[in-house]
Amino acid sequence: MKKRFFEIGYIAVCLFVSSVFLLSSFSNYTAPCKDEAPLTAQYTFAFTLQPGPNSGLITYWMVTVHNDKIVYKTPMTEKNFILSMKGEMYSKANPTGINLFEQAVQSDSCFYQYYWEKEECNPLDYYRLDDLWTLRYNRNPECPEGCTPAKGMRVDGLAANKTYPSDAQMAILQDYGVSHYTGFFYGDDMFRIFTDINDPNWVNNYENAQ
Repeated sequence: MKKRFFEIGYIAVCLFVSSVFLLSSFSNYTAPCKDEAPLTAQYTFAFTLQPGPNSGLITYWMVTVHNDKIVYKTPMTEKNFILSMKGEMYSKANPTGINLFEQAVQSDSCFYQYYWEKEECNPLDYYRLDDLWTLRYNRNPECPEGCTPAKGMRVDGLAANKTYPSDAQMAILQDYGVSHYTGFFYGDDMFRIFTDINDPNWVNNYENAQ
């Protein structure tokens, strides 16, 4: 009987010690917040060649990048994307409020301005921000055959196929960090394509990469 009582007491003590240890471990554990980005992560802007409900044929984003991978993404309207990039609207991706277009895009400011905002901006003289759809389509999906183009609307795209680029064109786009035409263009690669799409030689090479 005494032996049985001793065994029960021993088990109870072990359970108590284990419970104290577990409680101590949990008290020192801080669960990561789902919305909290890793400490070494960076915020930046991005776009994808996919239609968006508030952005036409292009979807704009603010993304969080960690170890060269996008870990969080938040869609933006085209207007908010432009305002945030210009530093006129606060964004974690542009906390100092500088004009990232002027700093990084080696092209006329008409690239990111609507043509009615600047008298000398003729929307068909160059490829604008909302002309990036041309990289994916060979004709503007918003103006199918037989449509009457709206003022300033670009109709012809650069892609070899109706809704996607050729393999040779994808090989060019892969230089900008995307493995699929619906991938994210972000960071320095995004700014490079902003510039390159208004380089006549680049446009010619892309359009003829069949």
